[in-house]
Amino acid sequence: MWLFLVTEIMFFGGLFTAYLIYRNWYYPAFVAGSHQLNVFWGTLNTVVLISSSFTMAMGVWCAETRRKSGLVLCLILTFVLACASWASRPSSIQRRLRSTTFPASTTVCSRSPIRVRS
Repeated sequence: MWLFLVTEIMFFGGLFTAYLIYRNWYYPAFVAGSHQLNVFWGTLNTVVLISSSFTMAMGVWCAETRRKSGLVLCLILTFVLACASWASRPSSIQRRLRSTTFPASTTVCSRSPIRVRS
């Protein structure tokens, strides 16, 4: 258990450190990107994902306590919530592909974050 906690701290510590560094280096890009976020759909998708994590954790608990009907219900709810999360993806991806802030666009790729010294 302690090994798992240490690996989680190392992973998320590195992840958030990288986020803070890139946010500092490219602050105008983060500000421009934040103005394009849809708060309603982002919040709804976050609630769906957290709910599906909760139903899966409850499913594990039901399996450990041998509650078969609860386990089946939790697994079905997890599957339905996962489908709901995936159903919102295509419109979000299409909107990002049409914008100029998608990572594959020339606007973002014209300035590489890697600094090469000559």
